[in-house]
Amino acid sequence: MSNIKVTDDIFYSIQGEGETVGAPSVFLRLGMCTLECKWCDTIRVWNTFKNITIGELYDIFDREKLFEHINSGAHLVITGGSPLMQQKSIVEFLQLCSVKNPVIQWIIECETEGTIKPSAQMFSAVNQWNVSPKLSNSEMPLTRRYKPDVLDEHLKMASNRTCWKFVVASIDDVLEARAIVKKHSIDPEKVYLMPQVTSIKEYREMADKVIKWCKHYHFNFTPRLQVVVWDKTTGV
Repeated sequence: MSNIKVTDDIFYSIQGEGETVGAPSVFLRLGMCTLECKWCDTIRVWNTFKNITIGELYDIFDREKLFEHINSGAHLVITGGSPLMQQKSIVEFLQLCSVKNPVIQWIIECETEGTIKPSAQMFSAVNQWNVSPKLSNSEMPLTRRYKPDVLDEHLKMASNRTCWKFVVASIDDVLEARAIVKKHSIDPEKVYLMPQVTSIKEYREMADKVIKWCKHYHFNFTPRLQVVVWDKTTGV
């Protein structure tokens, strides 16, 4: 039985961002990431993880009654960090759940920074891909944060099941995101701009600007409900 690196952020809440914002969701936050963006608000969480078996992870879901929420329509949001660093273990976990809990009805979202290609099994398992290519405001080297072939693979395999989320704080960020959208012929209706904030104070200062940029360039605006409601608290 495979191991999987998980954080303590395994909980039931609502989706705070993107295309399915507001949806009741069970969050599974995995450890490790391919990047260390300067503004990441969960880095202290995904950098602290434990290595458990997928059987032990199933027991956590069962003990916390998370399957009951999922079977009542809650999404399973697999996030990180960078979940696709552990996609083999994710697939095995989902398969184990379906064997031990055959009535389970999945609606699965997977968060990714778009630097690792999903396997065919992952593409098949996930209902909603939330791809967030990182911009220069992350202060990560271009060769680490931008993988054109990975973005093109998402467009080829799951364009109708993928939303694109860009974290922005300036007009330069918006123009950089727009250039990626144009280069890869991404449908603007699937593109979301999200304020680069980590607190409710920053959100109040930034949201109006981002909404104006969305209106001008015909992109969607995504709030950060977890920041609006709980400020800097994670895992709620």
